[in-house]
Amino acid sequence: MPEEMPENLGPSVTRTKTVEVTPLGGGEYRLEARLTDLSRGGNYGPAPADGSDAPSSRVIHDIAITARVRGPGLEITELDVRPLTIPYATCPFVVPALQQLIGKELMHGWRRAVLDLSGGTRG
Repeated sequence: MPEEMPENLGPSVTRTKTVEVTPLGGGEYRLEARLTDLSRGGNYGPAPADGSDAPSSRVIHDIAITARVRGPGLEITELDVRPLTIPYATCPFVVPALQQLIGKELMHGWRRAVLDLSGGTRG
């Protein structure tokens, strides 16, 4: 029998990633992606609409990405990053730097390239 979880474990964050891939033909694809971080009981984002200080669920990040890729390594040929919800006013400053991902391949070193450009206080 599974152990019951306590009701109040404190603040938590849930990250959701979605990707929709559409073949365009000729080895090219269109990607529509979304990254959303939701804080429960944390102190990110705007105050609750009712004006209370009560902990609530708040979106920390909501970022929409559209890209075009090609070839067996899935090389990025077009990239559009739209920060829809962000926790800090400086967060959008990373968007122009992400254009350096054009020419990189999703199949080789992608995660490292993204973290190098946007990790930590850079994004």
